[in-house]
Amino acid sequence: MRLSATGELLVRGRNVMRGYWRDEAATRAAIDGEGYLHTGDLAEMVEGRIRITGRAKDVLVMTSGEKLSPSEVESAILRDPAFLQVMLVGDGRPFPVLLAVSDLADAKQLLRRANARLAGLPRWAKVREVVLEREPWSTGNGLLTPTQKLKRPRLLERYRAQIDAAYSADRKDQV
Repeated sequence: MRLSATGELLVRGRNVMRGYWRDEAATRAAIDGEGYLHTGDLAEMVEGRIRITGRAKDVLVMTSGEKLSPSEVESAILRDPAFLQVMLVGDGRPFPVLLAVSDLADAKQLLRRANARLAGLPRWAKVREVVLEREPWSTGNGLLTPTQKLKRPRLLERYRAQIDAAYSADRKDQV
């Protein structure tokens, strides 16, 4: 087991598959030349143990080149009971913006609370704006899967105007 330069968990050994049945291209995409299976999981080593922090495909790459695992940031923020549901936005953008479902009326208070939960993360993980929503995301409104996972593309589509406003020209100078 080892971590790639991007933090992806790589594994090899007798317990790991040799490849996909009759699919050389898929095998080459999953297993590198040294025989390591690319799991797609982002991980870190903590006291000699593997800690999964997210999925490689779920990484946000900001215009600065900095990378964030939205699941790690979202999990940290959701530890605050003021947040019912959250989704981090920032791929191809200069800074992170948080979509949040909350009963609190003040987005600035939510911003402070979110960033307090992110104190142990890199500085570029700091949220600059909160797009506040009152209506919970559900399978009924098409924003969650039946297993209660976020439908990120649908959420981005639904809140496009609010997200674009959070990144408006007058706010970009704050970066």
